[in-house]
Amino acid sequence: MKLKKIRTDSGLTQQNVAEELDVHQQTVARWENRITEPSIKQLKDLAVLFNTSIDAIVGMPPSRSS
Repeated sequence: MKLKKIRTDSGLTQQNVAEELDVHQQTVARWENRITEPSIKQLKDLAVLFNTSIDAIVGMPPSRSS
């Protein structure tokens, strides 16, 4: 998961992200350390927060158009 890089590149702290998603800071830390994973809803919220795709957050390469 590329969450930490996206977060730090955006200039946000774990606490900032936690407040935006209404979770604990420790939850964000666990996501970044791959201890737990965000839910689909939380992934959507993260994508909106960072103005990026879920694929970018989870580290998937961009899909190719046919």
